[in-house]
Amino acid sequence: MTLRLIALTTMLCLPTLRELRGQDAGPRGVRPPAALVPTTMKDTTLVTLFNSVEVLGHAFVGAPARELRVLATWGEPARLDSDELTERVYVAVNEDGSDLSLFRVGDLLRPKVECIVTERGAPVAYLSYGLQNSRYHARIEASPARLLVTEVRASAC
Repeated sequence: MTLRLIALTTMLCLPTLRELRGQDAGPRGVRPPAALVPTTMKDTTLVTLFNSVEVLGHAFVGAPARELRVLATWGEPARLDSDELTERVYVAVNEDGSDLSLFRVGDLLRPKVECIVTERGAPVAYLSYGLQNSRYHARIEASPARLLVTEVRASAC
């Protein structure tokens, strides 16, 4: 799954033949609206990915500053009395654009990022999830090399 996600992201970064034919010597990304030509995406995996991604939280925190993004995609049936799905939660860490990492936290029910803060120079996300009357609270400390998840009594936000 991770290799497929990397391959799909790489493909998105490559220009299409139509875009290459329309290039001129000017700066990129500043064409007038009349020059934009939408393209229907046919790759079903890519269509599903982009339709299911939700940004739960996003911030620049830590010292040095790191970009921390908590994302979720559609998961499995939650096995409740409804047709609710779990969400696959991921944490993306970007340290100055040079050191990128992505971690899968797991399939969680109704995840919510309470806050993203800096603690002892490290980016930390507080996440709650679960049923309404019995929610878990997690502290997620991030670095490009690893993710440390610990249970806390309640959010520190």
